[in-house]
Amino acid sequence: MDKEEKMMFILSNRRKSGKTELGSTTPNIIFNSVDEAINWIHCNRAAESYKWNNKPYPDSVEKWKEKPNYTLCEYNYYESDMLNINAIWEITYMTTTKKIDTSHLGYNFDVEMVTNKLIESIQKDLKGKKVILGVSGGKDSTIAAVLLVKALGKENVTLVTMPNTAYSIIPQDDNNDIKKLSKFLDTEIYNVGIFSSCNSIKNSISNVSVVGTDTKRTLFNSFSDDTIINLPARVRMTTLFALGQTLGARVINTCNLSEDMIGYSTLYGDLAGCYAPLKIFTVSELLLIGQYLGIPKQLVYKTPSDGLSGDTDENRLGFLYSDLDSYIRRGTIKSPFYEDDHGNTIKPVTIINKMLDKYISNKFKLEIVNIPGPSLFDGSHNYDGFMKKNYIEMYGNIHMNESK
Repeated sequence: MDKEEKMMFILSNRRKSGKTELGSTTPNIIFNSVDEAINWIHCNRAAESYKWNNKPYPDSVEKWKEKPNYTLCEYNYYESDMLNINAIWEITYMTTTKKIDTSHLGYNFDVEMVTNKLIESIQKDLKGKKVILGVSGGKDSTIAAVLLVKALGKENVTLVTMPNTAYSIIPQDDNNDIKKLSKFLDTEIYNVGIFSSCNSIKNSISNVSVVGTDTKRTLFNSFSDDTIINLPARVRMTTLFALGQTLGARVINTCNLSEDMIGYSTLYGDLAGCYAPLKIFTVSELLLIGQYLGIPKQLVYKTPSDGLSGDTDENRLGFLYSDLDSYIRRGTIKSPFYEDDHGNTIKPVTIINKMLDKYISNKFKLEIVNIPGPSLFDGSHNYDGFMKKNYIEMYGNIHMNESK
């Protein structure tokens, strides 16, 4: 169990007549957010007549510490003795700590130590460097962005979103999440559309000319599904490298260990980059790191999807990340059984062999691309299954016997 600092907000009502403090008629109320407190006032008081503070309230612990009291609104009224009362609703912050439950992993994972060591490692590895990364609103790019900003400072981190849509319009759900990330980090995120670039490439290779002649050739009838899915990822990485080289910034890879082990990444697309801060962590571990960092839950626990195929990762893979992660770290899976589309039971060993198939058929990607990442521990640390000298050995090359 590890500690997670959480902000809470205390709503109080102050009354005075002239310079005389009269005390409050309402007990203090604790809320999880300022917006919850505002909604409570609207629901429980005649808030339409109040004079509201239009200035933005602090959006980080550091800013609250600078000015711990924030006036939400004020109003005037007369009591029975005709005493003119001025009342204000104000809010102050407090921090609490709660435990992060890591027991479901089945092995020791000290999320506080790991996260702090990770930030230290990024600081050491990228000291004096600027970085650039693509953000989609998903957990991996979000967690990577927060870690890099904490390690290097937001002035050294450039964040770019690259929608593959006409007029560079960001899909609504992604747009909302990217705005939340921008607010959480108090930094700008830039929009660079890739729709026209992808279409230009597809148009260029649809009809090719034969060198030395005026002949045109069509090499294929239609693009393969994988081409359509993977082309935007490669264009995005090309875009990041072009921007990175121009800005003097290193391109960040945001792939995680779970995806790398089964090849769920695009070669020379999202699998490319100059530094990979998440490469040694499973999805399950990253969720805990994101929680420890205090990232809004809707960003950390967003349903994983590649943003390309229109389906969720787990539906496409045919198994849960939690089971994949358990197999990577412990050699077993958690779910007692799966069901196919017809309700028939699938044995766990069949799921494991599906994981093995994906690893074996895609491991060439890891052999081609080996991007540097953080080194958290020296040889003196025995991390109970977390740090493996050669995690690939856990898979092997021989299928398990499905008759078991």
